[in-house]
Amino acid sequence: MFLFFNGWALGQSSIQEKDHYNWFDKTTGIENTNLLEGTLTVAKYGTVDGTHKFYASNDYLKGHIVFDGETYFDVDMKYDLYEDELLLPLRSDAQVQLLKLVKERISEFVIDGRRFLAVVHEGEGQAKVTSFYEVLSENPLFRLLKKHKKVGFANYKKNLVRYKFVSKNAYYVNHGGHLTEIKNKKDILRIFPEAKSALNKQSFDNLKKTNRDEYVIKMMEVIHQQLLSNKSTTEE
Repeated sequence: MFLFFNGWALGQSSIQEKDHYNWFDKTTGIENTNLLEGTLTVAKYGTVDGTHKFYASNDYLKGHIVFDGETYFDVDMKYDLYEDELLLPLRSDAQVQLLKLVKERISEFVIDGRRFLAVVHEGEGQAKVTSFYEVLSENPLFRLLKKHKKVGFANYKKNLVRYKFVSKNAYYVNHGGHLTEIKNKKDILRIFPEAKSALNKQSFDNLKKTNRDEYVIKMMEVIHQQLLSNKSTTEE
């Protein structure tokens, strides 16, 4: 009974904290918080075929952002998959401008119910690059991440340039501090060779073309169970 009421109290505390921050943001305005620190930008690409360069929708989506260690709830945002940037609407009396946040100061965000983490890795010339990855699953042994990305194809017509944006996503495993891209089962087994027998006994080919996310998630669930089993056997 104590645990039940203690958990209920913690949940209520979390809800009250969120409500408090929502009230604060609505009272002061996002423009008066640290989220104002970024770069003003404009829409640069006309599009064709109804495509767009954003995550899930061309419209603003609700979510929350952890920026400089502070959490901002119920924020309208767009995640630009072409340039890998998080954008907020900066409203004025005349128009709505786009504010590009300083991505190095974002540790994570949730948009449309999906959680994304900022991952710092080596870019070209050994420069540090911050990129956002969706968390598909995680446990103490590894994280399964998805890199959402869109590429643009220029369409020239009547002296106008329009772009068609196409999704080109990738999957990664963060294990032992290393981020490794996985394209198929062979790539997974290169990381976890000890789980080869267990994974080969399973078949998720029916999901391979219909639901790629679920296909990769199911394979990593098998890997996780096998690693736990191996660990248990070793400890005995």
